[in-house]
Amino acid sequence: MSKFAPYALNKPCPNCPFLKVGGIELSDGRRDSIIQDLIDDKTTGFSCHKSVYSKVGGEWVEDEDGEEVYKQSGKELQCAGAMAVLEKIGRRTTLMQVMGRMGVYDAEKYIPLFDLVIDFDPT
Repeated sequence: MSKFAPYALNKPCPNCPFLKVGGIELSDGRRDSIIQDLIDDKTTGFSCHKSVYSKVGGEWVEDEDGEEVYKQSGKELQCAGAMAVLEKIGRRTTLMQVMGRMGVYDAEKYIPLFDLVIDFDPT
């Protein structure tokens, strides 16, 4: 199988917000809204918190409305915890499906993580 960098993570970080135990706390409803946005194809992925911002070369820029937004470097990795939750409920993103067909995304590696990640009831 080809190594496609965005899908390189095989397990969640020790403080991944999608872990049942030990995950960092997010604001009320944020964790569920991330997963729901992925299910609804409002976003193509969710980057691991350890692979964003200055750690991989992304930068903060001003958008057309004068707001500071993060511009990705292209080196961010997809969150293994979020992908495990999506696999657990059988709801891959469109990009996960495409990458799977291309042979660069391996859904099987997330099955052992199902007991570690949160349960989610899609709406």
